[in-house]
Amino acid sequence: MDLENKEILNETNLDAYSLKILLQNLENDTLKTSENLTNLLTNAQTSLTNASKIAVNSMQVYRDATENSCKEVENSITIVQEFVTKCQLLNDELKAVDSLAFEVKKIRKTLTLLENATNKIVKSFEG
Repeated sequence: MDLENKEILNETNLDAYSLKILLQNLENDTLKTSENLTNLLTNAQTSLTNASKIAVNSMQVYRDATENSCKEVENSITIVQEFVTKCQLLNDELKAVDSLAFEVKKIRKTLTLLENATNKIVKSFEG
């Protein structure tokens, strides 16, 4: 309540004009308060709406990131399983190469023995 209204109330004898002014001032103050309250509530509603939108968007981003991460992990697991399977197949195929390498060593050894024997025979005819 402003100073003018307090002065009117302090008077012991309120006439109709003073009462009318007091009521008009009270009505004006009430309208201003109502307008301020309406603005405050509108701003609060806007802020809460924006905060809700941000929260929803954040949850959507989190959900999408989680789903994408899970898909990438699944893809990686599949690729690693395929790689391990191919390595096992290669290992199985290389077992035959190991036995082949052993056979080649035996053939080399036999050829070396044959070469040595041939060289001895040739030397015996020459000498």
